[in-house]
Amino acid sequence: MRSTVRALGRFTSPPFSFEPSRGRRSNLRSGSVMAAVAAALVLVSLAGATPPRLGFAYFYKPPLDHTPAAFVAQHFQLILLTHGDEAYAARLRRDGYAGPILQTVAANEAEGPGPYANAKAHCDAHYQPYRRTVADRRDVFCRQIHPHESWFLHNRRGQRLYTRWRSGDGVWRTVYAMNPASRGWRQFLIARLRQYRQQLDFDGFFFDNVDLSRTRLLRQVDDPDGLEEFSSDAAFRAAVAGYLQAVRAALPGVRLWANLTEDPEQRGGWEGYLPALDGIMVEDFALGWKRTALSPPARMAQLANIQAALQLGKRVLLVVQGAPQDEQRRRFTLALAWALLPPQGGLYYRYNDGATNAYRQVWWSPLYAFTPPAAIGPLRCQDTHCRRPYPGGVLELDLAQARLHLPPQWFAAVTPARNGRHTARPPAGR
Repeated sequence: MRSTVRALGRFTSPPFSFEPSRGRRSNLRSGSVMAAVAAALVLVSLAGATPPRLGFAYFYKPPLDHTPAAFVAQHFQLILLTHGDEAYAARLRRDGYAGPILQTVAANEAEGPGPYANAKAHCDAHYQPYRRTVADRRDVFCRQIHPHESWFLHNRRGQRLYTRWRSGDGVWRTVYAMNPASRGWRQFLIARLRQYRQQLDFDGFFFDNVDLSRTRLLRQVDDPDGLEEFSSDAAFRAAVAGYLQAVRAALPGVRLWANLTEDPEQRGGWEGYLPALDGIMVEDFALGWKRTALSPPARMAQLANIQAALQLGKRVLLVVQGAPQDEQRRRFTLALAWALLPPQGGLYYRYNDGATNAYRQVWWSPLYAFTPPAAIGPLRCQDTHCRRPYPGGVLELDLAQARLHLPPQWFAAVTPARNGRHTARPPAGR
């Protein structure tokens, strides 16, 4: 008999049934009996199987909240850092971290002085950039990138697309949008990645801001006025897919991950990018950003794309945007991550708030110590209601309302901290 426990509010049963149909004749044929016995044996085997574990991820810079490196090394299974953080990466490994540490690189961006409309502008060779883009040293932009106009993306006036912002050190920084279809830009980026492989001790690359649409380029730049190079999202995606394939061909065997951004949340929308990638970050998992929630259809499309990636053997990092005290949001998304876990694992989770610079804080939770038993059936969804059976109960999730039923005892031993931040880490210095 199905047994569930209500949690986080009322759950309305979906207008369909996963239960066996009642009134079925009991005098089954011998073949049916054998099939039923075989199915029961499979369920017993699954119930006793070693459960896959959900991994936990930290990114992009060393924490600023005095969390010891030893705590990070012991509690996280995937870490993304940036060029310049090599000493911290080495410290993590000395403290026992055995997972991959990937170098974060902006996929199709270049930081430089400016803003410059085109290559005719005088370029300030003394400008000192950050190390997030491949233009990561003084004079790299001016000498190697600025002269090549075809490497850049432009608005309809023929001016380079850019965003400008003031960093914490008071410097105004300009980041230019680069053309993923440009052969010269691809070759330059690949050459820089090869240099990183020779000089730095990272385990692969994590491409930030690999867009699935032109939304950022049309609306979020400082000089929006259309996009000269691509007249449709389909053309843009084809160029990005070609870019990723070129990097994959140039770096065989190297781990390549990407943060898939500006996602229109359409089923099958990742297909062109997946062949070149080993892993994907979903930075607005399940519910969207705090100020821009995903619609129920978008949530289901995202879920389908995650399942498709996992079925292809890709690894997926699920990032949930939320406030530290929003325990309901954390529990719902964590339960959904558990429901998505494939038998081979390869799924990672982080709960944080990217809009408040909190990525440099470790929001650890006692909930993360819990590992559900191995599921005895697949995750099945109809409309926005999803269910997955486990020994002793069924996990039920309503993605439209962000509510769930939990099998008994899943969270029985967990008491959240009052402020929601969970001080389950040792004091600094231990």
